[in-house]
Amino acid sequence: MFIHLRVHSVYSLLESSVKIEELIGACVQNNMPAVAITDSGNLFGSLEFAEYAANRGIQPIIGCDVIVKHSDQNLPILLIAKDEKGYSNLVNLVSESFRKRQNSSDNPYIDFDELLNFNSGLISLTGNYNGILAQLLLKKDKVAIDRLVSTFSNRMYVELQRHRLSVELETEEVLIDFAYQYNLP
Repeated sequence: MFIHLRVHSVYSLLESSVKIEELIGACVQNNMPAVAITDSGNLFGSLEFAEYAANRGIQPIIGCDVIVKHSDQNLPILLIAKDEKGYSNLVNLVSESFRKRQNSSDNPYIDFDELLNFNSGLISLTGNYNGILAQLLLKKDKVAIDRLVSTFSNRMYVELQRHRLSVELETEEVLIDFAYQYNLP
């Protein structure tokens, strides 16, 4: 059984045209029991999504692609709420990311320490070649890597994406080796 964990909706402005009703309709049509909505930097569609999915017998999974600021780098990570505490922490992190903006052209972000401090109930997907883990590995930032892995421990998943891009091929082996070394799925 396949469950989409990286779906951006129309609430990921300029990134997706997926409407929540159409997404849930496709899930029902294809007998998918659950689906995640993980918009970029916001949770604007979460309530609509959760209600629409639940009313049609689909388990809603709520997450968000957030940007983590660390050593002047913007590092993306996907966070998924696994329980009520996780949802509460996700809402707090996303809200904080908007409070940090100096002007409307700034992208919302959270600080690395905030991510580590408000991790309870959250599952992390590390992203692909441009995700937080790959970027920290490229910078050889062992301290940050160790903090991230120890914080999320059994709630971190090393993510691989295969779109036949050369940069994905270059980082895939490193990410797989890392997953085996740290016993991460």
